[in-house]
Amino acid sequence: MPTALPTPDPSPVLFDKVLPLAAAFVLEHTAVLGGQPLLVRDVYGCVRIAVDDREQPLFTESLQATASQFDQLLGRYSPGPDESDVFLLGSRLFDPEAVFSSPDILSLPEQPGVRLLERQITGQDWLRPPLSAPPQSGSPQPRRATLYGVKGGVGRSTALAIWAKHLAEVRGKRVLVVDLDLESPGISSILLPPGRSPDFGLVDYLIEEGVGQGAVILPHICASSPFAEGSRGEIVVVPTHGEAPGDYLAKLSRIYQGIPDGPPDFASRIFLALMKLEEQVRPDVVLLDSRAGLHDIAAMAITRLDALALLFAVNTPQTMTGYQLLFDSFRRHPERLLSYRNNLQAVAALVPDTNRPEYMRSLQTRLYDLFSRSVYESEPEPDKDSPTDDWTAECHEVWNYSLDDSDAPHQPIPIRWYRWFLDFDPVNQPEAFAKAEVEAAYGDFTKRATELLLDRAG
Repeated sequence: MPTALPTPDPSPVLFDKVLPLAAAFVLEHTAVLGGQPLLVRDVYGCVRIAVDDREQPLFTESLQATASQFDQLLGRYSPGPDESDVFLLGSRLFDPEAVFSSPDILSLPEQPGVRLLERQITGQDWLRPPLSAPPQSGSPQPRRATLYGVKGGVGRSTALAIWAKHLAEVRGKRVLVVDLDLESPGISSILLPPGRSPDFGLVDYLIEEGVGQGAVILPHICASSPFAEGSRGEIVVVPTHGEAPGDYLAKLSRIYQGIPDGPPDFASRIFLALMKLEEQVRPDVVLLDSRAGLHDIAAMAITRLDALALLFAVNTPQTMTGYQLLFDSFRRHPERLLSYRNNLQAVAALVPDTNRPEYMRSLQTRLYDLFSRSVYESEPEPDKDSPTDDWTAECHEVWNYSLDDSDAPHQPIPIRWYRWFLDFDPVNQPEAFAKAEVEAAYGDFTKRATELLLDRAG
C-alpha cells in the first residue's frame, strides 16, 4: 500500500513573509511585551521574540495566549506553540547580554522600532560592523584593497598581480599580497614560480594558531616575489599553502570556527592574522585576493577589513543578478552600509575589443541602477517652510552621484581584454609583464586604483 503524502498547508507562510509578519505582530502586542521588540531568527529561519523582563516581569498567562497567536501566524516557521518556545526571556537566559547587547543586532528599515538578531551558519559577516584595531606603534597602518568578483573567471588575480608589480616598480611600494581565495588559490601561482613558495601558508597558520602554535610558523608563510626584483619596491606574498601543501582539504575544513579563549569568529581570526603580518612585513599597501561569490570570506574582505573594495563586473545577466542579490542585502541593512559604502568601486573586467564605447555605456548604466536602488541616498523632498539656504545645505549632505560623474563608485574602471592574454603566463615568461599590451589593457586600472588607494591613505 503506497505511503500517503503529507497534506500541504492550504496557504503556507514562506521564508520571505516571515519577518514582515513577525515584525507587525510584535508591534501590535507592545502592551503585552513592552520595551523595544527584538526578533531572533535561527539557522532554520524560525523566529522567536526576545523580551528583557529582568526589571519588569511579564504575566505568564498573557505570554501563553500571545505565543499561541504567534505560532498560528508563522506556521512552519514558528518555534512551537508554547510560551517557552516563542519567548526568550532575559530572566531565563544564562547570558542575557549576549542576546540583548549583541553587536549583531540590526534594525528593520521596513518596520521602524523592530530589531533583528540573525543566527546564521554562513553570511553573518555581511551583517557585522568593521573590525577595528588599537593604535599601532611604529609605522602607520597600511592601506588595504580587496579585489572581488561576484562571479569567477573575470581576471581578478591577473589584475592584482599586474597592479602589485605597478605599485612596486613605478611607485616604489612594499606590497603585501594575501591570497584569501582559500578554496581556489590563484594569485600565488602567478607571483611565486615553482621553488619560490614559503614553507607554509595562511591555512597552515590558522590551523596552528588554533592550538596555540601560530607564532611558530608566522615567519615562514611569506615569500618575496621575483617579479619585483630590481625595482624600488617589493612584493611579499602570503599563499594559502606552502611548497608542500600536505593534507590541505583536511586543514581547510577546520579553520572557519572560532577558537577557545581566542577570536570568536573567522573574520576576527583573519583580521588578527593580517595585523600580525603587517607588523612583521611592514608593507606600504596590502592587496587581498578575495574568493568569488557570496561567501563569508568575501563578506569579511569587503565589509569588515576597512579595505578599498574593487568590484569586478562583466556586462552579463549572470553577473548583474549576482550583484543585485548582494546589493539587496546592502539596501536592507543601511546602518551597516554606512561603514563601508565609501570603499566601494566598480571595475569593468574583460572589456571586449569591439564596440567598447557601447559596452562600457551599457555596463555603466546597469551599475548606476544598482547603486541608485541600493547604495546611494535619495534626495529629500524640499521643505517649503525652510529657508532656501538651509535646504541647499541639506542637499549637499546626501550621498549620491549622477550617471556620468567620473568620480562615482558606479563608474567602472576599465580593464581591456586582448586575445594575447589567453597565453599570459608570467611564471614561465616573466618578460610578459613588460609587454605593451599590459599597459594598454591595465593602464587605466593601475592608475585609477592606485589613486584611490593612496588618496585614502592620505
